[in-house]
Amino acid sequence: LALTALLMLLPLAGCAEARGYVYSPAIENAYFERGDLTGWTVTGDFSVTEDPDGRLGAETRYLAQSSAEGTGELVSSSFTLGGTGYLSFLIGAGDGCYVDVCEGDAVLLRVENPYFAQYGDGRMRRVLIDLRPKIGQDIVLKIVDICSDSEYSYINVDDFDVNVTETDLAAYKGTGAVVLSWQ
Repeated sequence: LALTALLMLLPLAGCAEARGYVYSPAIENAYFERGDLTGWTVTGDFSVTEDPDGRLGAETRYLAQSSAEGTGELVSSSFTLGGTGYLSFLIGAGDGCYVDVCEGDAVLLRVENPYFAQYGDGRMRRVLIDLRPKIGQDIVLKIVDICSDSEYSYINVDDFDVNVTETDLAAYKGTGAVVLSWQ
């Protein structure tokens, strides 16, 4: 009976690939819940910090943050874009800081904090990026801080969801997340 059940599942596994779905694991340590930057390449002044009272908007306990006094870059491991073709993350703060969404050496989209002008604080809020034409492509995220001369020249990031499901997409849109597209 167990062998019959296993044999019945085998055609389904191939069927998903035949329809073009791409399933891949998320980037390593995408939510920084290890309490460190394992899985990310770090240059300069980035660290992981706690958000015990939620005032920075962290999804869970930890978030990644650059320093207002320093500069640096935090680079994810490469991942194959899957799911709905959307990726999502939390971003806060602002001056001279951004997240580059890259395919190879090409920057597909530069995401500066779209909420900073409205709120003027470091609290993280969600962005959704529509990359549907890039499903199946290898993507890398680069969090960049190139400024160290103002009170808000740092960046907070958390909760990188690189395989957004239909359910998550609806939930993220329901929170009022800013939706950006690379085209």
